[in-house]
Amino acid sequence: MSPISYRTGNDVPLDQVIELYHASTLGKRRPVDSREIMADMLRHANLVITAWDGDLLVGIARSV
Repeated sequence: MSPISYRTGNDVPLDQVIELYHASTLGKRRPVDSREIMADMLRHANLVITAWDGDLLVGIARSV
């Protein structure tokens, strides 16, 4: 396991975001079946912070 790194910005691969939401309990409360809505959630967020284990997205925080 590599050290966790953190990044800011809305430029996050949508497939990885959806996969992360599916893998967590947040997927039950988010429109993960609609790529368009999920993309809009990222695009319109004022702040997105992601956690990465190498190339694997392991966490996300989004605020509006």
